[in-house]
Amino acid sequence: MDRFSRTELLLGPERSARLRSAFVAVVGLGGVGAPCAEALARCGVGRLLLIDGDRIIPSNINRHPWAVTGTLDVPKVLAGRERILGISPDIRVEARVEFVDETNLRTLLAEKPDVLVDAIDRVDVKVALLEAGWRGGVPVVSSMGAARRCDPSRIRTADLMETKGCPLARKVRLELKARGVGRGILCVYSDEVPAESCEEEGDRDETGRRPLGSLVTVTAAFGLHTASRALDMITAEMERR
Repeated sequence: MDRFSRTELLLGPERSARLRSAFVAVVGLGGVGAPCAEALARCGVGRLLLIDGDRIIPSNINRHPWAVTGTLDVPKVLAGRERILGISPDIRVEARVEFVDETNLRTLLAEKPDVLVDAIDRVDVKVALLEAGWRGGVPVVSSMGAARRCDPSRIRTADLMETKGCPLARKVRLELKARGVGRGILCVYSDEVPAESCEEEGDRDETGRRPLGSLVTVTAAFGLHTASRALDMITAEMERR
C-alpha cells in the first residue's frame, strides 16, 4: 500500500485524485498554519504554496510542529518545505520567505489557488487578504484567534459574518463590512472567552511582538479544523462539476 492508501480507502479514488491535483496556498505558517499545511500534505494535496516571512524562534517550540532545536532561526516556510517533502517527495511545495503585502497579494491571487488558507495574526494584513480573496472569487478559509484559549472543544466553523465570542473575528468582520465585504468567507474560531494573559505590560517576544499565551492542544486543533474545511472545499468543488 502506498503513502496515501488509507486516505483513498476512506475518500475513494475520485476524491483522492482531486486532492492530488489541488493547489492550496497557506499564508501564515505559525502554530495554526503549520499543522494545517502538514495535514493537507498528509491527506495527499498535490501542490502547496507556503508564505511567511518569520523564522523559528525558541518561544515557538511550545506549539509549532516544525520548531525543534535544530530548526531555530530557520525560516518557517523552509522548515515546512523540508518536512513536507519528507512526508512525500512528490508534493510540489513552494516556500516564499516573505510577508504578504499589496504587491505579492496580487501575484498570489493571480496564481488561482483552489483554496486560500489565511492563518495570519496581523489584523490589517488579514483584512486585506480576505477582502482580496472575496473580491477575486477565491475560496478562503480563515483562522481566527487561537491564543489565550484552553479548550479545543470550543472550536467552531461558520461564515465570518456569523461568528460569536471571538474578539479577533469581530474586529476583522467590522473592518470588512466597512469595505463592503459580505458573506462568503469561511471562518474557524473559538467561542471560548479568552483567558487573562499573564505577561507584564510592555513585554515583547524575540520578534518584538507582545506575547500571548497559547497551548498546542488548541493551536494544532485550529490547524486541523482549518485543513479539514479546506479539504471540504476542494472535494465539494469537484462534486459541483
